[in-house]
Amino acid sequence: MKISLPGFRTLSVGSVILLAILAAVIRIFGSGGSDCEDLDCRSFFSPGIIQSPHERPFFFRDNTFYEPFTLFRPFPPAKDPPVQAVNLEEWAAYFGPAVPKAELSNLIYKVPAEDVANTASPLFQKYANKDRVTKALEYLLLAKRVEPIATRSADQGWQGNVSAKPLDMTLVQELIDSAEKKIPQSDKFLAERYRLQVMRLLYYSSRYADAQNYFEQFKNSFGGEGSPKYRFMDLAAGAYYKDKKFGKANYLFSLVFDKFLPLRRSSYFSFHPMEDGDWNETLALAKNVHEREVLWQLLGIYADGMAAIENIYKLNPKSELLPLLVVREVNKTEHDWTANQDLYRNRLFIRTEVKSDLAAVGTMRLARLKMIADTGNTTKPYLWRLAVGHLLALAGDSRMAETYIAMARKSMPNVPEIQEQARMSQLFARTRAIRSIDRSVEPYLASEFEWLRNSIDSKRGANFRADNLNWWALGYLSQIYQNGSDPVRALMLTDSTASPLYGTVDGIEMILAFKRSPATSFDKFLVKNYKYSIEELQELGAIKLLYSGDLTNAAETFKLAGENAQRELKADPFMIHIKDCHECDFKAPHTKYTKVTFADRMLALSRASQGQGDEAAQASFELANGFYNMSFYGNGREIFDTHHHNFYPDVSSLYYGPVFPSNGNPNSEIVFNMDLAEKYYVQTMNLFSNKENKTKAAFMAAKTEQNRFFDTHRDGKGDQPWTYFKLLKDSYSDTQYYREIINECGTFRAYIAR
Repeated sequence: MKISLPGFRTLSVGSVILLAILAAVIRIFGSGGSDCEDLDCRSFFSPGIIQSPHERPFFFRDNTFYEPFTLFRPFPPAKDPPVQAVNLEEWAAYFGPAVPKAELSNLIYKVPAEDVANTASPLFQKYANKDRVTKALEYLLLAKRVEPIATRSADQGWQGNVSAKPLDMTLVQELIDSAEKKIPQSDKFLAERYRLQVMRLLYYSSRYADAQNYFEQFKNSFGGEGSPKYRFMDLAAGAYYKDKKFGKANYLFSLVFDKFLPLRRSSYFSFHPMEDGDWNETLALAKNVHEREVLWQLLGIYADGMAAIENIYKLNPKSELLPLLVVREVNKTEHDWTANQDLYRNRLFIRTEVKSDLAAVGTMRLARLKMIADTGNTTKPYLWRLAVGHLLALAGDSRMAETYIAMARKSMPNVPEIQEQARMSQLFARTRAIRSIDRSVEPYLASEFEWLRNSIDSKRGANFRADNLNWWALGYLSQIYQNGSDPVRALMLTDSTASPLYGTVDGIEMILAFKRSPATSFDKFLVKNYKYSIEELQELGAIKLLYSGDLTNAAETFKLAGENAQRELKADPFMIHIKDCHECDFKAPHTKYTKVTFADRMLALSRASQGQGDEAAQASFELANGFYNMSFYGNGREIFDTHHHNFYPDVSSLYYGPVFPSNGNPNSEIVFNMDLAEKYYVQTMNLFSNKENKTKAAFMAAKTEQNRFFDTHRDGKGDQPWTYFKLLKDSYSDTQYYREIINECGTFRAYIAR
């Protein structure tokens, strides 16, 4: 099948599927691991500014209907009133306040047919018009008999009525005849509902031609705008569609879409222009300009927004259906622009050309919308100017973008959501204009980012686009400051746990100095935006000192690191085994340590290890155990972990070998370093006089050697050094601990076997 409609290319179904897959790939690679993967996280322009709640389900997003929900920004879905609710209101108005609505709802929707009489008797006892009650109950009994026929396909699950029992056509005709007989005896309210039940029976018994004829015969018998009229029309449209009369079907669906909110979504889903001929037939059926506008709006939502805008604008520049289409077009442009940005940043290995910003926005799209904005003859001229301003900002023309946004602000109403969007679009445009560090614009940025942050905090979830803009703008400026050799401000704009500043004590001191004395309003905003406390930075510095072996300064600095440095470690960091078992160490009774007390103990051991004899040897051994356990391979990973995980490795790089040839977080390399542990295990061997203790130290030195090999050869390939295994075999094979090693360590057994 091919889709061919005015204003867009002919696409095969296969092409459409391929494009959908490509779009998904772009979103995955461009997401950066954010908490959501679609336009909800990548849009800065709120379609809600059109102030039309009933159109919200048709705002543009990656999925058909606009029901954004992200992990950290929940947003309630837009809901039209259900058909049942509207029908209940009509029945309640029919009987008036004498019949409680809740009990009436129970009678209509829940009570089985055989219990209707018993339930209705007490319900209607105060109602004066007994004849109306009797006839209404007769109708309800028939409707409840029709319901199983109308819902039998739905009851069969996704396979439809494949396994359903054959429909009893005699029963269907009996119910149709019964309904027809009652219509002349009924008032208008019940007669319309009987007609609806006849249509349901014809449609759900697959008598589509009869359903079409019945519709044409009685379509004018429905007065007003009650639910039976549009439910009747909706079923007739379905019958035309089943007979492949798409032109008439789409026209009827458009009437339902326009006039009856409860069926708005289903009529949109049912609207499917197949070929140009069908579409031209549908347009020809429209009786007035408004009906043609609705058809074009539906097509704009379904397939081609710009074609819809142009045709509706020609019909009626002041059409109330245009605002939805223009905000959809802006959001669609954001989608296209973002996808192009992702291609540019990630350089995906796919045959897709990276476009300029203007090309991603679309020169024709921009020109057409700009023409309408410049003419100024729509119902909301400010909306078009604001939309064009936002598109110009996306296209990279910030000067003209601000011109259009300023024009929009002069005429827009004093509605907070609209005013906020104009301010956001201006911030976006002005931020995009920055190409290098500009101190003169910093006061403006400080003020606007402060406002934006307050907007996010006060309306959490209600305007997630403010959060999106904040995230994007800070990231953009961070790169500007990084390129301008201002790494501290770059980091405070957007934190990166892998920043080189966290990799050195001097870098951490630079951040601390900036945080303690911000000089300008912009710097004060940066300090407020930056998520690290003084204590957390002190902790980072202490960890760097500890892992470099500067135990004196590490112990002093940990005392400035606040409560995180005072938390108990899960295991005794001086406990070691032949075979590492972290979980076992967590569960075993052990001496309690914190980062502070661990550093103090390490400092004391380093001093004691500087002597001679077994006492210094024992201190050296425990010191080596501490250095071993505070590594990635030991039981004390909490020692290097922090609230922001600055030194934690990108674990994926450890397990996938050549796919990730280096660790994604270079600051974490310190936690793989075995040099200090090995140094003190060797010192232990040299100091101990007892051969069993020498064997234990030699084996632990062998573990440091093996860990270093794993770290530098993550694919497992290469010649592994066996320095300490050879030493154990040559010099300590007569010890008891040697035999314990053979029993527990499979790697050593394999070495011996070779």
